[in-house]
Amino acid sequence: MTAHGSVNNGYPFGYELDVLYDPNKPKRCFIGGTKVQTIAAFIPGFIGMIFFLIGAVIFLF
Repeated sequence: MTAHGSVNNGYPFGYELDVLYDPNKPKRCFIGGTKVQTIAAFIPGFIGMIFFLIGAVIFLF
């Protein structure tokens, strides 16, 4: 599969990765990274949830 246009995604040439796509709509795709990158993407959400819960507890009590 070849990308159209100029895309600098940080992966070196020849790097293998998973590409998930919707067979009914191939333009809808997700380029998978390593497991560390996937986990790291959720860290800000977890931190935000902690602050939200702390704020809710302080507000309610």
